[in-house]
Amino acid sequence: MLNRKHFVARLRRCISIVFHVIIPNWRHLKAKLQLIFSTYKLFAPDKNTAKERRIIRLHINGGSDSPGLADRMKAYVSTYIIAEESGYKFYLYHDCGFQLDDYLEPNEVDWRIEKNNINFGIRHFKILWSASHIKPLNPRILEYHTHFYQDVISNLPDELKDKYSMYEVFNRLFKPTSYLTSLLEKAFQSLKLSENAYIAVHCRFLDFFEAVEHKSDEYPFMKHASDEEQMSMIRSVHKTLDIIHYENMGKPILLFSDSSKFLNSDHQEFIRTVNGKVGHIFTHSGDKNVIDKAFVDMFLMSKANKVYNIIGPGTLASGYSQQAALIGNKPFERIERIMPS
Repeated sequence: MLNRKHFVARLRRCISIVFHVIIPNWRHLKAKLQLIFSTYKLFAPDKNTAKERRIIRLHINGGSDSPGLADRMKAYVSTYIIAEESGYKFYLYHDCGFQLDDYLEPNEVDWRIEKNNINFGIRHFKILWSASHIKPLNPRILEYHTHFYQDVISNLPDELKDKYSMYEVFNRLFKPTSYLTSLLEKAFQSLKLSENAYIAVHCRFLDFFEAVEHKSDEYPFMKHASDEEQMSMIRSVHKTLDIIHYENMGKPILLFSDSSKFLNSDHQEFIRTVNGKVGHIFTHSGDKNVIDKAFVDMFLMSKANKVYNIIGPGTLASGYSQQAALIGNKPFERIERIMPS
């Protein structure tokens, strides 16, 4: 039996845990629980019959682990690096909104795995949640799964930076499928451009021009703007594009954005835009036209001579364009937009 003093102490400890651990992290904990209950089973046979040490990056339909395309690419590369440094085999399974191997196929590393060969019984694997650094693995655990945000590639220790780069690892893992290659060829023909003969510029506005990602709770400063504010934004971006055009010896600019309204506005004669349906692959999951454009845009950026991301009030720094530049091993610059006079 607990005496009153011990009971009060334990009660205070429980209250402290609730207020300082559970409540502040409830959104993240809820997402983890949703993913576990939607993806995994309590009882299921061991599918790792070969008993190989393996790490699998999973994006499963029904799960909540569905970030944007750039974050997914970072997660694939980062999971591979963890596997390589830990002596584990790397696998990737993706059927969340689209089949990844419709767009990317193995290059030097065969990362494919059938769903029925993955362990979904919770006794037969361990989850590596969000990671920003290489985590030591327990060699007695044969199967790990990675979920949520993985960005080991951006935080490598100095001794590994020469061994791994986004360009080198991504291209070791992936090459465009014939389907994606045909989409890129058609885009180049339509734009009358060739690789390295243009500058890529990306603007991420979220909901400034129209509802795009519905993230007003996450980014309260990114709200739908008035018509006057929108016109001011367009004039400001145009002034910035003039500077970029001049500094790059008059090369044509291929303009990218998450806003259809912005892209469909009147632009300078040296500006070109890519046809297709603009959207986020998470909020438009399953929409093939959106997925096609997301991959085409990323690879077109990666094949530019240089990639810019225009930032400033009303815009957001884009990881998508930065990732595209890294994949193509191209220079990348964030540039503050010039305010209209």
